Amino acid sequence: MFRTRARGLPRVVFLPGALGTELIDTSLTPAQARRECERNLGVAGDLLLRGTPLYPCDKRPEALWGTIGSLHWLFAPDAWGRRMMTGNGWDQPGNVRPGALVDIDVQYKKKRITFRPYTAFLAGLRGAGMDVLAFPYDWRLSVRTNAGLLQRRILDQWFGGRAPTRPVSDEERVTLIGHSMGGLIARYFLESPLQGHRLARRLITIGTPHRGAPQAWLHLTGRTLPLPDTPLYQQLRAAGIPPPSVSAHGIPPRVQIAVLHAMASTFQLLPVYNFVSNKGRPERYQTTYRDEKHSGTGRTAVETIRDLRAGLIDACDLPGWLGRQRLDYHLLAATGFPTPLGYDRGQDRIITGAGGDATVPLTSARLFPHDHGNLRNLLVTGGTLDHARLCERPDVLGRCLPLVRRPRPPVPRQVPPGSVSVDDLVGAARLIMDCRHEPDYRGRVLSVTRLGSNDGKPLVDPADEPVPGSKTRRQLRNPPKHLSSREIEEIDVPDVGRLRYVFILSNATSFSSVGGMLFLGDFYNHMVTYNVGRMDRGYRHACDNAHHAEMHLTRWLSEQDRTFRKRLRMLHIANRSRDTDIEGFSPCRPCCSDLAASLAGLRGTPPTQTINAEISWCERYTGYPRCQHATTDFSLAWMKSAGWGLVERCARQKPIPWLAGARPGTFQGGQRTLTSA
Repeated sequence: MFRTRARGLPRVVFLPGALGTELIDTSLTPAQARRECERNLGVAGDLLLRGTPLYPCDKRPEALWGTIGSLHWLFAPDAWGRRMMTGNGWDQPGNVRPGALVDIDVQYKKKRITFRPYTAFLAGLRGAGMDVLAFPYDWRLSVRTNAGLLQRRILDQWFGGRAPTRPVSDEERVTLIGHSMGGLIARYFLESPLQGHRLARRLITIGTPHRGAPQAWLHLTGRTLPLPDTPLYQQLRAAGIPPPSVSAHGIPPRVQIAVLHAMASTFQLLPVYNFVSNKGRPERYQTTYRDEKHSGTGRTAVETIRDLRAGLIDACDLPGWLGRQRLDYHLLAATGFPTPLGYDRGQDRIITGAGGDATVPLTSARLFPHDHGNLRNLLVTGGTLDHARLCERPDVLGRCLPLVRRPRPPVPRQVPPGSVSVDDLVGAARLIMDCRHEPDYRGRVLSVTRLGSNDGKPLVDPADEPVPGSKTRRQLRNPPKHLSSREIEEIDVPDVGRLRYVFILSNATSFSSVGGMLFLGDFYNHMVTYNVGRMDRGYRHACDNAHHAEMHLTRWLSEQDRTFRKRLRMLHIANRSRDTDIEGFSPCRPCCSDLAASLAGLRGTPPTQTINAEISWCERYTGYPRCQHATTDFSLAWMKSAGWGLVERCARQKPIPWLAGARPGTFQGGQRTLTSA
């Protein structure tokens, strides 16, 4: 039977980060552990600690990490290292078992030594009426291993030890909150074949290295060490424990590095992006890890990383997947702390910056710089509590509490097959650009264009064929001209599903080789082009609009053959923006002139072809301080005289439905309606 609970009491599972759980050596009986403790302390340690709250031999000395009882291992680091490396560090823990969450608070002489990273956070959740399950785990083991144990723990706690065979109600579903590595374990549980999404309503990650953290590699290679970075170790060193005469490092670097190499988790926290530079050039991360192996299993670093990544949904497909599962992710990050961001191999220098929480860079704590569907970002700044102590921050708890009580996301709207709106394509373009890690200044203008033919068939043939030498990739069989590549890409867009597209070439290749995306459809083709240079680049008289969104479109059209241009009958542009603070600018003055000339060229001289051309925007472009080519009444009149229909409103509440098989209709209320074929 399922465990019942009080009505309205949300279920929460909390997962700590690495080093946040006590580790206990179960091969030692209490009596054996005490003798080992006394032997490890020796005369110096006994004189220093006996009779104080830090004396470990009467406080569960079988602990290897996370308790006062584990302090004696600082006086015998080699023995500690051997015990930490029992098992294979992947899925076999050996003699080591997880204990409780780390919670230390003692007075030593005149110093208070405290490390309670989760105590206040859990108390806040329980005080707010949550049914909280804390999940301590062995942070040496792989993410996959711990995710399986998490599944078992949740089923035992609330579902009678068995996976339910009936649909789980919204009230029965759990919210998972994961700090650091705990967020990766939660994601693996939700996204992998464990199918934890069937039991969950949302995930909140706090300082989780979704894309890895350079700090893990710096620790693995001994360029920095993990223990000096922990708040507990820093306080112990300040109190003179262990004394410098015993060890200058507490646990010697060689022991720390050996233990890290025996832990699968260390490798699975490595960045999956290039962060090392060599002679001014980025080094592929696979090359960076070439000589690193997990000592417990002999797997290479890349193989260990793949074991984790194979169980996670690709970031670019994640928003669409979340929508279908009615899940939402909230990725909470902190910034403003000096954080390792990379490494310069030539200068043997760690590159640091303020964009992170002292351990995890901001670009890794959140998957994308923008929200996408049910994938949302949260940010906290300032303060003195960094990565290891994020959950002690009141503002972090304050962000989490309202989310836990929020209802499950609604059922996604059903979009008819082949139907997308302007807003759908803007969302798709934002996601694609974030997946490509395009800088923020690109896409301040997005020109969303609908292209229609005179024969009811798509202007671009969507027929495809295999890419030579690939079993999975496809490419256009009859590609148009001026493409960056004929290879077909796919993106899973929230509420819409999978869209197929190819990249078009930029009109300003000195800025970027790609200028937009051409979406493949059954009747209409849709294109989204974007500015690839800064909108205020150069002074007024030197300003060049070659990099503007509209110019990639006109260049692409001009490159097509005569047959394509003769079939073109509809050319509708809706200017929007990747930047959510901008609704969508009108074309600048030079672009108005170029759009007028482009339409005249498509119609021929004298005009022999009828093209239904229209452009809409949400706000008049008034010019940036340095460029100043504002939209003028004269430039708009020039476009109108060339045959462009002008719509000076964006009609955001009623997006234009671009239906497969639809035909152009008439203007109604500032937007064009479509009628079915």
